[in-house]
Amino acid sequence: MKSPHLLRIGVNPRKIKENLVGVVDVTAIRAIEAAICANALQLYVLGRGHYDFAIRQNGRAWRQKVSRLYYAAFNVSRAVRLCVSGDYSTELGEHKKIESLPDDFPNRNKYFNRLGNRVGWRTVE
Repeated sequence: MKSPHLLRIGVNPRKIKENLVGVVDVTAIRAIEAAICANALQLYVLGRGHYDFAIRQNGRAWRQKVSRLYYAAFNVSRAVRLCVSGDYSTELGEHKKIESLPDDFPNRNKYFNRLGNRVGWRTVE
């Protein structure tokens, strides 16, 4: 990602958009929203690519499968957080947020438990 880039500002892009509403015109606000959505879509597509790769692997490549499934869940989770709340980071601690989904996310508790237990390796079944 090259500078200047919305996600390199260092703070939540949704909060930036909210704070600029009274300062810039509607066209600029729409451009910021479009950039947020485009970046969320790119994260989703990246996650989907990892998922598609993983499911094509045979049983002998189980480590590759587990790794790609983790990155699929990780990137899709990042896409959801960016789109909904503007939460985005490239810091190492970002991996700890994998199960952090919005409160109104469909079947949130099911995914929270699955991502936290299987992908985050809090516990092993």
